[in-house]
Parts: sequence; structure tokens; C-alpha cells
Amino acid sequence: MTIAVTQGPKRAAELAASFFVVAVLLSFLAPVFDQKVSLFYYPGVVVADLGFLYSSFRLIRDPTPATVRKVKSQVLVWMLLGLVGFFMGGIPAL
Repeated sequence: MTIAVTQGPKRAAELAASFFVVAVLLSFLAPVFDQKVSLFYYPGVVVADLGFLYSSFRLIRDPTPATVRKVKSQVLVWMLLGLVGFFMGGIPAL
């Protein structure tokens, strides 16, 4: 069973939002541990991080099934942008 079924949609939204916030915090560790990260890393990752925070806010504010479906689609876009940012971070600085 899902968390939304066992503990309710509000609790599921809070848990999802907390995972998004942790992902945002962890995204800043790559430059800390790898000083060779290109400046190309930051635009995609910053946009993705802001998107994750916005999606977290929307989930907490309105954990209805309609909002959850919209946020799910948005989160997939944020994940793609973050992935592109990580790939771009591997490009050597010119």
C-alpha cells in the first residue's frame, strides 16, 4: 500500500516535499567534493532546485489528487533539468 492510502494524502505530500528539499540540499555537494565542476553545472541545477522547492510548496499547500498529478509532471521536468545540469557540470571549462 502507498503512504497516501495508509497515512493520508497530507502526510504523503509532506514526505514527498521533504525528499525534494533533501535533494535540493544534496545538489550543492557536487561542487564541494569535486572542485572540477564546470560553471555550466549551476544554471540547470539551480532552476531544477527552485522548481523542486516550488513543487514542494504546492504539494504542502494543496495535497489533492489533481494537484499531485500536476506536480508529478512538473517534477519530471525538474529531474530532467537537474540531470542536464549534472552532465553539463562534467564539461571542461573553456
